[in-house]
Amino acid sequence: RGDAGVATRTLEAAWAGLQRRGPFHAGLELASAVVSMPELPIACRVRIDLVAGRALESMGRAVEARARYAEALEQARAVRDRGCEGRLLTHLGTLDVDQSRMEEARARFSAAVVIAREIGDRALECEALNGLATLDQTVGHLDDERPVERRVAPDLGEHVEAADDRRALHGHVEHPCPGL
Repeated sequence: RGDAGVATRTLEAAWAGLQRRGPFHAGLELASAVVSMPELPIACRVRIDLVAGRALESMGRAVEARARYAEALEQARAVRDRGCEGRLLTHLGTLDVDQSRMEEARARFSAAVVIAREIGDRALECEALNGLATLDQTVGHLDDERPVERRVAPDLGEHVEAADDRRALHGHVEHPCPGL
């Protein structure tokens, strides 16, 4: 019907199922169909490119996924979509870890944690903290006793301490990601 918002949400819903078992190429094909819609708002394009990048990454096409994520990241920043910006940073961070680009990965995951906390997106925060923990495991820093936030993201410094203070004030001392 030509409604880009509905088409984008439908694509995201379809990908939620496809990402578990595939076929991953179907997600990429659907993203290609939706992105070809006339007068597509940039905000929709960002979300479509995120799905396309995830499909490419799932198919083992990391170089293409990185390019799609990088383009979408620029667009997310242009339209000030902080949630998509954070998710794109986590996906780029994962690709960085896979390619042994540890400093870049840490910077991306740390930035995503900050964004997640600024916008109150607990799922994104967990995704970014998980990425940082995976990075820490990859480089062999698992014997440190500090909480995951301080161990894997010391560069968050004051932001982590302020979040801890806010949680303590409100009686919330649990970790944002159960199981970490």
